[in-house]
Amino acid sequence: MTDTIDLPGGHSAQLRTDLNGGDQRWFLVEREKLILSNGTGKPARQEVDPDNPAVLMSVPAEPAYLTMDDNITMLDMVAGRLLVSATLAGMLPWRLPVRDQAGNITGPGTRDELDLDVVNIVDDALGKQMDRLRGVTAGPKPKPSGPTSASTSTESAPALLTAPIPATSSTPPGS
Repeated sequence: MTDTIDLPGGHSAQLRTDLNGGDQRWFLVEREKLILSNGTGKPARQEVDPDNPAVLMSVPAEPAYLTMDDNITMLDMVAGRLLVSATLAGMLPWRLPVRDQAGNITGPGTRDELDLDVVNIVDDALGKQMDRLRGVTAGPKPKPSGPTSASTSTESAPALLTAPIPATSSTPPGS
């Protein structure tokens, strides 16, 4: 199944929307590779206190995260995987920029050569699919298949019973 993306100049592109578990595994693995390679996360450690070199101070762990470069790389990777056709020349195959050993961009990718309006339209269309791949949103919820798979309680269901509240004493404390 595909969605049509309307592009400027009467052009269009087709985005694959029939995602499966293999797509999600690929996405999560590639995302983790980017996080592990970007140097953002650091374990808890002890370092010399700059104010008092005779003392070690505890430094908490720093979480790993995607940098802006990582996020754009993920968009480009997903575009390369999910864009299946386009009427605009130079859009397919969607290519990542060429990088040297140090990670510096040495050659343009598809994003670098397309008009910014086209890139923004593609990125917007990819956003919903990326949310699905992350597990943030899903398709419609399945309908209950029987009486034991009904949804949560309705508004008219009685409230849960609570433990009785003990009566308060009229005698002042310490008497």
